[in-house]
Formats: sequence, C-alpha cells, structure tokens
Amino acid sequence: MKEKQPSDSVSKIKMEQAIKKFIVTRETTVENLVKIIENISNVVKIDATGNIFFINETLPRKKKIVGILLARYLAYEINKITGEEKIKNIGKNTSLNVIYEMLHIEGEQNKKSVRAMLTQLIKEGVVARIGKGEYTIANLEKAKRYLLNEVKK
Repeated sequence: MKEKQPSDSVSKIKMEQAIKKFIVTRETTVENLVKIIENISNVVKIDATGNIFFINETLPRKKKIVGILLARYLAYEINKITGEEKIKNIGKNTSLNVIYEMLHIEGEQNKKSVRAMLTQLIKEGVVARIGKGEYTIANLEKAKRYLLNEVKK
C-alpha cells in the first residue's frame, strides 16, 4: 500500500482552496449583491412597484440608464433570493420603452440618443442586449463602477 506523501496533502489543500474561489455558493452571491446594493443605494433607489429614483437628478443620462438597468436587475435578484415578490412586476431584463418612461424621454431624436448610449454601453461591456428592445446588465461589478465613477468625482 502506497503511503501518502506530504505533497499529496498540500496538493489537496491547494485544490480545495481553488475550488472555494471558483465555485460560487448562494452565500457568496448574496454577499456580493449586498455589497453592490449598499454601494449604489446612495445614488439610485427602487420602490415596491419598480419605479426608479435618483438621489442626484443631475446625473448624466448615460449613468441613469445604467442605474435603471442595475436597480431593476438587483430587484429581480432580490425577489429570486428571498422567494418573495418584494418589487412587483420586475424581470431580469428591461425593455427600451421602460427606459424611455423612467427617463421621461419623448421625441424621436431623444430616443435615438438613448439607443446610441445603450450601444456604447454594450461595447463597453456594461450592458447586454437580450433581444429586440430588451436590455440587462452584462457585468454587475462593471455596472456598479460605471454608475459610481461620476458620483465620486
């Protein structure tokens, strides 16, 4: 019978550490969401019906787009994690019409500007286009940093 070598146990410990870093648990996901929510709650808020409110109304439109998508994405995750519908009628994706409505956008020129900003945000890896007129957050950390960047200046 082969005797265990010290290097075998060291390798096993290293593997277990790597697995802990790699495999996401529910607790890790919740901890990350809590951190993001705490970070952005001084910038954007959402009510129980899914309406978005910005603490600083002078925030640039592009940042507000990220704020809307991020707040709605997080609200969806909160509902999923808690198993309760804390925020009504919320989905992981947000339609272009909801974005227009929350930004109070009227007129084709203003709508075109919002679509151009969404295209830029997609290229930057912050937003993902899910389907025709449907958007979501592509990367939570990147979206958080993007939203908070200007606020911290």
